[in-house]
Amino acid sequence: IVKDHHLKVSLRQGTGVLSGIFFKGAPSFEIVQKGSVDVVYTLEANTFNEKTTLQMKIMDMKPSVERLSEL
Repeated sequence: IVKDHHLKVSLRQGTGVLSGIFFKGAPSFEIVQKGSVDVVYTLEANTFNEKTTLQMKIMDMKPSVERLSEL
């Protein structure tokens, strides 16, 4: 959790890992801790200390459909 409001995550699918930021997404922290999630996002360039990487700008997040079917 960043500045009490935002959620910074690294999400994995298969062997790929991508970092993301979910502005005002701190309430979703528990969803991420419990397992797989589905996310809606756009990709953006993030430049920090003169290094540019791709990151997800997350717009929404919910428990994964696969996870819900297991309940």
